[in-house]
Amino acid sequence: MIRALIIISLLMVSCSRTYVESESTISAVSLELTSTRTDKVDLELKSNIGAYGPDTEATQYISQVKTHKSISVVFTPSLYMSLVAVDTMKCFEMNDIKINLISGIGFASVLAALYASGDSPEEIRWKIFNAIRSEKLEPFSKEWTKRWEEFIRKNIDENKIKQSNITLWLPKKDEGVIKYQTSRKIVNDVIDNINAHRKEFVLDENFYTDEELKKFPTDNVIIINTLPRVLNFNKPTEFLIGQYGKIYSFLYKEDIAEEKIKVININSTGAIDDPLTRLEIDQLKTYCSQVLKVLD
Repeated sequence: MIRALIIISLLMVSCSRTYVESESTISAVSLELTSTRTDKVDLELKSNIGAYGPDTEATQYISQVKTHKSISVVFTPSLYMSLVAVDTMKCFEMNDIKINLISGIGFASVLAALYASGDSPEEIRWKIFNAIRSEKLEPFSKEWTKRWEEFIRKNIDENKIKQSNITLWLPKKDEGVIKYQTSRKIVNDVIDNINAHRKEFVLDENFYTDEELKKFPTDNVIIINTLPRVLNFNKPTEFLIGQYGKIYSFLYKEDIAEEKIKVININSTGAIDDPLTRLEIDQLKTYCSQVLKVLD
């Protein structure tokens, strides 16, 4: 019943939205679990984290290769489901593929900032998991926002990020338009991505325009989208359904091929407010081999 209501809400949001752009140049390049490329990525995930936290078993996924192309990676907003995007970063690391620039939108900006500061995917997942398992708060409520602001101020080191070999770009609202850029006040800009009570809250505007994404100063821009085609919530609220219905309409609009921007959709049957969904080892092996094809 809850799922049906969510689907109906999404249809209403999608049908009622009028796009300013008549067409997009964001690439429809996506990945499939077979050796052939299609216009969709459909990796089915399931929760497999026990009471002791995420599995951090080190695995060599495929043989190491190098690319001379510069790469930006962008995590789309999907609340705790964004942790799946962190799992995929192992792919780049295990194959000696250098990430030149990283960005994240919404809650994913927290993950991107932690990665830019030097935390490994395992360290990021543990930090987030430990923070989440001790709270039972409604996402985006004032108390939830206060807790995560405390986490951000404690765990995101601006000096480390500024000295990092990986550049961090954050989305920022500028007169109603979302622009990606380096930040002078990293902690504050990350908070703007999660604090729905601020007028600078990023998720209120369309963060997914080809005009802005093409400004990333790298050869390739890899969009890792972890928002599922069908939204599920453990504890749905009117705000969550409305907010992610709007985000859904941004991410799944029609698009046409653009060589620079590659979109990878990772589908999940889990709830986006559930921190336990992750890529299994076998899924990550297949994902890694397909990522290399995108970068060829």
